[in-house]
Amino acid sequence: MNTYDILLKSSTIPKNTPISEFNLFMAKAEDYTLNPLRNEIFLLSKFTAGKGMSFFTCIGINGARKIAHQTNEYEGSPEPLFDGVEMKDLKSSTPKTCKTVVFRKGQRYEYTVYFDEYCPVPITQMWIDKPLVMLAKVSEVMALRKAFPELNGLYIEEELDKLHDRASMMESKRDKINKSINSGIDELIKKI
Repeated sequence: MNTYDILLKSSTIPKNTPISEFNLFMAKAEDYTLNPLRNEIFLLSKFTAGKGMSFFTCIGINGARKIAHQTNEYEGSPEPLFDGVEMKDLKSSTPKTCKTVVFRKGQRYEYTVYFDEYCPVPITQMWIDKPLVMLAKVSEVMALRKAFPELNGLYIEEELDKLHDRASMMESKRDKINKSINSGIDELIKKI
């Protein structure tokens, strides 16, 4: 079995992934020394009206941690704070914020993310079932990216959920506007 088929069977790449997208994905995996079979890096697809299928290379949170470890300068990260408190002291099951601190060579890097900025609308099942995990992943990868520029340009799926949601909404609005314009032009032509 070839690498393409193995990654397809493991759901690391979507069905019908073009060879050109697969080759680009594999080049990124090799460049960052990330293993697709360990969910350190994977390929996502999204259908958008007017554009067709788009592909996105994402890393898993473990892939981001691995890149940080490879520098030999990563000194860990304490448990994140949700709305300013540890998870065990949290009063709400859906926090408004999550702050993560990452240490690199004695330097402290922190990043706070807001639930409303990353939770997709409509909300997906993972964000319903595990809002703390989802928000903590985004906060940690943002703090890691701040501490380790080696991660710039690499995103986890949870960061893209809201982005895809916004893109779909914009696409839908643009389609409605275009239909309205085309309808108005058709009416104008009929009058002439």
